[in-house]
Amino acid sequence: MHPRHYLHTGQRTCHAEDGHEVPCENSGQDAAFAVGAPWPEPRFDLHNDEVTDNLTGLIWCRNAASRNSPSPGRKHWILSQA
Repeated sequence: MHPRHYLHTGQRTCHAEDGHEVPCENSGQDAAFAVGAPWPEPRFDLHNDEVTDNLTGLIWCRNAASRNSPSPGRKHWILSQA
């Protein structure tokens, strides 16, 4: 997979194992690369009882206890397991 297809982690600083900040150059940490899809604004959209993650494209019900399909034409994740 090409790096532009990865989701950007948002990491801006690099850290050693003990937690203190270190230079990012050659650290191998995400902040050293800053690649990936940028986070959209807004990250989440609310439509009635549906939440859309504009970064991943995932859609889910605001009420996790609901077993109904989130919207016409789409299968709820529980129903898709059947």
